[in-house]
Amino acid sequence: MVLEAEGYRVLTASSGQEALTSAKSTQLDAVVLDFNMPEMNGGEVAERLRGEFPHLKIIMLSGYPEDVSAETRTLMDGFVGKGGNPDELLLAIRTALDGEDQDCMESNPYVLFGSNPFIPKLLRLCVEATGADFGNVQLFDSSRQELTIVSHHGFGSEFLDHFRTVSSDSSACGRAMNRRSRVVVRDVASDPLFQDQRTRDVMHRARVQSCQSTPLITSSGKFIGVASTHSTRPRSFFPKVLKDVDALINPLVDEMASTVTIPRKMSCRPIGGDSRAAWGHPAAKNHRP
Repeated sequence: MVLEAEGYRVLTASSGQEALTSAKSTQLDAVVLDFNMPEMNGGEVAERLRGEFPHLKIIMLSGYPEDVSAETRTLMDGFVGKGGNPDELLLAIRTALDGEDQDCMESNPYVLFGSNPFIPKLLRLCVEATGADFGNVQLFDSSRQELTIVSHHGFGSEFLDHFRTVSSDSSACGRAMNRRSRVVVRDVASDPLFQDQRTRDVMHRARVQSCQSTPLITSSGKFIGVASTHSTRPRSFFPKVLKDVDALINPLVDEMASTVTIPRKMSCRPIGGDSRAAWGHPAAKNHRP
């Protein structure tokens, strides 16, 4: 196992309750929790652990970060998405245990706004303003330099899986992120932006023939993500429509930013590791050298 190879002593628990029992009988330095566990989820376990062991480092794993509430994130010292490189978990543990500078996480839009209640409202306003059939909001994960979908309307699983995370310039949302400016695609089938055949096929099967992607930027200049809307027919997005979009979402983005609570120290880098200990549950594991 990766963690044991790095010198950690690893303990496992098959449920949240077993993890709590183990924490009371074993001296632990850190715990890695899967958000989805039997009996109680990772957030509930984290809350119990934080109350009884305030100095214990807690790292959360989840394949669906949008399900992890902002309140739960304040309990964590690190967050790692499932399916990534094992080095990410190692770095999260090392960072939490060594107490490295966490300023980067405190400014990570994906962590700060992932469960913000303004996100669905923002998406609804964008879809309505553009008269679109589909839409999604992606937040910028500064630790990975990529966009991650946190809210969507009308899409099926294939589209959502394909665009779950985006970092390249080969889509409207990716280009909007990299250029920090709006991207309008009037006809997906003929636009040179969609040169990747798989991406074009996914768009075709989702019945998307046109789209626009608008970067979400606060009045202070902080980039937090991209809102995109999509239509089932080729179309132009007239300047007045796009101006209306800006008028609706810009104040909302600022209002959303003003409500954010900076979480506890959290690891924001892609992760790699070494340190003194960690612990968890099957989908989260326990480690202690």
